[in-house]
Amino acid sequence: ERIQEKVRTDIVRAEVRSFDPSAEEMVSLAAQRGVALVLEHRKAISKLATLEEKLLEELSDEPKKLYITQYQGEIVSEEVGIDVVSRAGALLNLAGVQAKRIQLERQAFNLDPDPARNLGGHKRTKEERDAVVDAFTKADS
Repeated sequence: ERIQEKVRTDIVRAEVRSFDPSAEEMVSLAAQRGVALVLEHRKAISKLATLEEKLLEELSDEPKKLYITQYQGEIVSEEVGIDVVSRAGALLNLAGVQAKRIQLERQAFNLDPDPARNLGGHKRTKEERDAVVDAFTKADS
């Protein structure tokens, strides 16, 4: 966790050192990046929802497994229905994926009541806040 915080802090500092934008430019650039990222996340979440629907359809039908084996020198294949335990396990895993997708969707569409979670799921560390304050101070001087 300390390594991740250090990486985030160093990234913020590196971006600030690479050019000297005004405070308004920094806000605009951050907003542009945020918008692009949220739109990208929304597309990925939509694809995941589509895939969930397809998998649910497959599980509600009579899903089959294909067994291929060799018997007396010949290759034999047979389709066999998936047992109830396997189907239940697949549904349980799919429910977990769906719960996570809903959580991500709420964040991506800013529906989470905790605004800090809508901004990437974590609050800034003290080092990150200090780096941002330093950047704004340099931009104003």
